[in-house]
Amino acid sequence: MENLVSQDQYFERQCQLFQSGHTHGVQLRVAHPSFTPELIPEALPWILNRLPSGMELFIHYGAENVGVDLGQTLDELGVFSECCKGTGKTWKQWNLETLQWGIDVATAVLRSGRLSYRPLGVIHPGYGRSKTDPLARDSITDALTSSFNPVYAALETVPQEVDRDWYGPGPNRMLWSQDYFWAVGANPTAMAELIAELDDSWLGWHCLLDFTHIWVTANQLYTEVDKLIAGFLKVRHSKVCHFSGCPPRDCFIDDHSHIGLVDAVVAEAMRTMDVICLEIPFGDDSPQVIETFRRDCGLD
Repeated sequence: MENLVSQDQYFERQCQLFQSGHTHGVQLRVAHPSFTPELIPEALPWILNRLPSGMELFIHYGAENVGVDLGQTLDELGVFSECCKGTGKTWKQWNLETLQWGIDVATAVLRSGRLSYRPLGVIHPGYGRSKTDPLARDSITDALTSSFNPVYAALETVPQEVDRDWYGPGPNRMLWSQDYFWAVGANPTAMAELIAELDDSWLGWHCLLDFTHIWVTANQLYTEVDKLIAGFLKVRHSKVCHFSGCPPRDCFIDDHSHIGLVDAVVAEAMRTMDVICLEIPFGDDSPQVIETFRRDCGLD
């Protein structure tokens, strides 16, 4: 189940994959509640009861493609600008309302018994206008500490750089305020520093390793992916991870089209995890894709 942005066209397919034993649950991406105005918190238990018995959920709190950037710099597809045009709503308000809606969903899922992992979900920390953007970093830490606690979400490792040229032409990207953006917490040292800055709770913040994002960052930095993975594994991390493939060395963005490539170093790291959120295209060959992935990673 990819999102609470609109009706998920792949809902039946994902239920079939679960019922056939190919998957154990789904990752639910929660966008701003204005995307689903007819859905209210009181209706969530009824919605959850429609899911197959035993299907677990893992929450993904927004993302740049639905207008959420805690750093308040990267509106990737222009969603925030378009949705809040003329409303007077600030980016901070939009972000916090999305996070609160995600917490409402996570709470309902937890009460339904469909969440058994801690943290309950994941969030992108956010982006800045430079490698060290103090305003963006303050926005990120303020949003996380004022709205969240470490129970609700781990901090996802995202690609270190966003370059407009890497994404190709597009009307929304022509409206970006600049050509480059830099992620907060995108390498092991930066993530450890961010967690240390946030860590005023006995529960402790974690990062979530997206192995494809780590691979993209290695490409961007022209460094070895095994070094980055080894570094992140030393940072306090969730036992849930993301994977959508190992892109070739000339790929600098995560386009989810390289699922057929599994590197031995990545496979070894993923075998230390309890849960892998496998982000794949849904089609008639999905069962075969999952089986091939399991075999190549030595998960059978």
